[in-house]
This record gives sequence, structure tokens and C-alpha cells, in this order.
Amino acid sequence: MNAVLSGSARSADGTVALTVGPGGVLLALEIRNDALAMGGRHVADTVLTLTRIATAEMAHRARQQLRDELAGLPADALAALGFPDENAELAEQVESTVPLTWRDL
Repeated sequence: MNAVLSGSARSADGTVALTVGPGGVLLALEIRNDALAMGGRHVADTVLTLTRIATAEMAHRARQQLRDELAGLPADALAALGFPDENAELAEQVESTVPLTWRDL
């Protein structure tokens, strides 16, 4: 397994980008002046949304790595390890942010 799992997300307009580690801990944050011009509420909402998306991406990667390492582990065992079933909406958002080259096709 990778030493540090992370997930990243970028706003559609590219003005805010961030990377989170396990548990959603913020590892990197980039906020362009364009985003600041839209006001604090906009920036805060964008950061929270991107944090949820990046955390879901990181959790998805962790689940995949765990499944690879522990082939055949049932879903309830993964949930007991702190990886509950993914929220379908967040999983869909993650898929839309993951480059095609990273996806299992």
C-alpha cells in the first residue's frame, strides 16, 4: 500500500484546489484571488464541498487498496475497519473528478 493516501479536488472554475489525507485532514490548499473576489461565504462553501469530494476520493482509493491487499474481504468487515459503504452522490462526484487515465475501464 502507499504510505500516504490522499485525495484531491478542484473547483470547476479552477480558483480553489485542495488535497486531503486520511480522515479529510487538509494537506494542501490553493485559493486564487478570483475566488476571494467572490466573497468569504463562497470560498468557505467551495472549500467544504471540495473537502467532501477529495475525502470521498481518498476513501475510495483506500477501499480499493484494502480490497487488493485483503482479497475477498466482505463489505461489513471493511465497514468495521472504518470504511463504510460510500455515499452514491459523493462517489459519483469523485468519478467525475478522476482523470480517465486513473479509472478502471
